[in-house]
Amino acid sequence: MGTFAKNNQLIAYRDYRLMVWNDYTNKASGASADFTLIDKHIFRGWSHHTVVDKNRL
Repeated sequence: MGTFAKNNQLIAYRDYRLMVWNDYTNKASGASADFTLIDKHIFRGWSHHTVVDKNRL
């Protein structure tokens, strides 16, 4: 389980799910993620994050 925030984008990992909220500071507490990636075969270990040239995670 882990969470990372950068430039108003929030990414959280839990139970083989990578959940992403864009503009999360303007959302209500408990708001659904903007999108979720689910795959038990890919997300089995460490999660790595980077900031791309457009300043996004």
